Amino acid sequence: YVAPAPTPTFSPTTAPTPTSTPDISIPTFEKPIKDMTIEELKAKIAEILTAINKLKLLLAQIRGVQEITGIPTTFRFERNLRFGQNLQDIRYLQILFNSDSSTRIAQSGFGSPGRETIHLGPLTRKAVIRFQEKYAQEILSPYGITRGTGFVGKTTRAKLNELLTQ
Repeated sequence: YVAPAPTPTFSPTTAPTPTSTPDISIPTFEKPIKDMTIEELKAKIAEILTAINKLKLLLAQIRGVQEITGIPTTFRFERNLRFGQNLQDIRYLQILFNSDSSTRIAQSGFGSPGRETIHLGPLTRKAVIRFQEKYAQEILSPYGITRGTGFVGKTTRAKLNELLTQ
C-alpha cells in the first residue's frame, strides 16, 4: 500500500494573481492504490499529469513568461552560435526567445511564435543582442563589454540553459 501524497496548500496572497487562473484541482484518491484496477490507475495518472501541466502554466503566468513548448526537456545549448548558421539549436533559441516579449524574434512571419526556423539571420541576431543586454551583468560584464554582440558564446549559453531549467 502506498499512501497518497498530502494535498499541497496554496496561499493566494503569496504570489501575484495571474490574468486568467486555470481551474486546478488536486487529484484525490478515493481508495488505496493497491485496490485500483489498471484502468483506474491510468485514469488517476492522467488526472495527476493534467494537474501538473496546469500548475506549470500557472507558474509561467506568475513569472510573466509563456510556457516553453517545442524544446526537449533534456536539451541544453552546448555549441556557440553565430550569424549565418543553420542548426536545430537555433530553432530552440528562437522558441526560447519567443517565450519572452522582450526578446521575441518577430510578431509575424519567419521566426515568429510557431514559425521558428533553424537560421540565425538578422532578426535572430537582434534578439540575441536584446537578450544579452537584458542579462548584461551575467553575460557581458564578465568580458568588460556593455553592448550585445549577437554571438551566442559561453556566458550567453549559460544564461539560456539556466532559463531552460527554471
